[in-house]
Amino acid sequence: MASSVATCPCQKGFPHRDISPHREPERVSAMAPDNLRSFLVCQLLFLCAVSRQEGAHIQDQESTYDFTIQSGDTERLTLETGRNYTFLVNATGKWQNDTYSGFVFQLHTQRYDITLANTSACSNVECQTTGRNIGMVQLWTKASSTFLFYASTACSGNCSDRLKMPVLVAAVAIPVYDPIPGGCSLTSMLETDPHISVNFTSSSTTISFQDSDIGYSPLFNKTVPVCADYSKYIMQLDYYVYHRCLAVRDYATGRLFDAITDMMSPEKMGSRDAFLKYSDPKQVIFDSYPEQGVVYNVIAVDMNRRTRTAYVPTVTYACNFDSNMSSCSLHPSIKATDATIGALVGLSGLFLCFLGHTFFHVEVVVFPFLGFSYVWYLVLSVVTHWHHTVHLLSSPALALATAALFFLFWFFSGWYHIITILFGLAMGFVLTATLLYTPFSTLTEVFEISYVYALLLLCGTIFCIIPLVAFPRALNIWSCAVVGSYAVIFSVGMFTYTSLTDIVLRVVKNASIPGFIKAHVDCPLQTLDIALVCVWFVLLVAGVITQAIVSKRRERKFYRQQQELGFSAYTRSSYQDFPERPYTQLREYLQRRRAFRGSPDEAKPLMSPSAINRGRYPSQ
Repeated sequence: MASSVATCPCQKGFPHRDISPHREPERVSAMAPDNLRSFLVCQLLFLCAVSRQEGAHIQDQESTYDFTIQSGDTERLTLETGRNYTFLVNATGKWQNDTYSGFVFQLHTQRYDITLANTSACSNVECQTTGRNIGMVQLWTKASSTFLFYASTACSGNCSDRLKMPVLVAAVAIPVYDPIPGGCSLTSMLETDPHISVNFTSSSTTISFQDSDIGYSPLFNKTVPVCADYSKYIMQLDYYVYHRCLAVRDYATGRLFDAITDMMSPEKMGSRDAFLKYSDPKQVIFDSYPEQGVVYNVIAVDMNRRTRTAYVPTVTYACNFDSNMSSCSLHPSIKATDATIGALVGLSGLFLCFLGHTFFHVEVVVFPFLGFSYVWYLVLSVVTHWHHTVHLLSSPALALATAALFFLFWFFSGWYHIITILFGLAMGFVLTATLLYTPFSTLTEVFEISYVYALLLLCGTIFCIIPLVAFPRALNIWSCAVVGSYAVIFSVGMFTYTSLTDIVLRVVKNASIPGFIKAHVDCPLQTLDIALVCVWFVLLVAGVITQAIVSKRRERKFYRQQQELGFSAYTRSSYQDFPERPYTQLREYLQRRRAFRGSPDEAKPLMSPSAINRGRYPSQ
């Protein structure tokens, strides 16, 4: 039957002809060739129309699911793409006692969109909604105790290929006088829109939702509250934003549906992130964690009646299942540029951590290379809109040129005090950025002001080095250990996901993304993050101890040499564990070579030519 529909050549609007069998046979037999051809075409069109109707009946067939409202209960189904479904919701006996004022019917999927409507003849966006985490509010009416919802799943590519899609279905009851989620929808096409919109990039995730309406009781309120009284009741509603994080690259639908089920109930919410008053914009910005599932939900609280209700939970992985540019994958591929930069940063960090102070000549090049790579990446991210790969390639090139200028400055000046202070500022920046990455930055809303955040970062960077300014050797050792050990941890983030890379990248996001300063750091540390924190601490301690031991041995060697030369008045202040100015050393070396080559005593032969001749010819 399907093949007949596919090969049918009939087109809509073809002129209708009478093909009734009561027509006279002689007229048919006496037809001209053109009339006979038209008659055969009409018969073919008739058969095609019949087959099309049968095929349409098969394609549009619906599956009906009977669903009973039980507060907190859900049902997990497996639907197919490209089909229509009907959900019959039955009210329980508690509804007859005016216990509930309505319910929120919800559908949740992970990969594919689904459309939900409350009428079978819905043809516009005012009666339907589409997405992966959707829902509709149905208020209680005494005229009926059963409600119908119509869902349709879109085809994925060819409609002949039916794909299985797990779906979580729930009908969450709204007790009387609890706020109606999304009841005062001002920007959505739906009159009551309880779902949460999510917009994400690789750097930030923004959620937005509609205002709620105050609750009511069908027993005492004959009509549903309308938003005409919105200005009167808006002041008694507050909003709390919650989240719950999944494991990194955990795409199991079972654990996802478990988290969504818990987030449906106000009593089982995760961590609270934000509090919004009635006058605040209903929009919250979060930090993005690609390939990590995060479930968000909002609770509307009526401060006068002490009641609350939850919206429809929403999920984001900060990546697309149907996109090649930002795909969610269990085994993501590593770009060659990321691998190269990561290996370079990791090796440079290991050198600084354990050998930076010992080989100060090399440190003067490696340390500025790492520091200015970050600085140039920050500048390019703010000033330009280039691709991420272009930023990764341009930043090290510019940093290498800047490090060469930095080395020339030390080569001709030899001011190691200034060099160590600049290196100490890099250490202070890493430590302060780590502090601001913790919940310390959310203690007060003052930290969400841009210039306050910048001032706090600047003061923390300077104050970290004040105790060690008078001790350049200790300052340099600690700077190499802190920055070098974090560079090793950061390089790991170039190969696999870890939230520790966001310690310094969050500063870049605050400077380059408008409004990101108010983003919430929501997800806790994963198992890999905890392991890397331990590795960071071990590398830091080992680097400090190793360089301190090597420096102490060189000091003792210098002390023995002074004693052998007869300098008994040696004190610790006379020893500096830094090389002399390279330009001075080079100039003295060139002078010694010039003096050796141009000395008249060395140029005069030890024997005169006459003596040489007498030695050769003794008889003369």
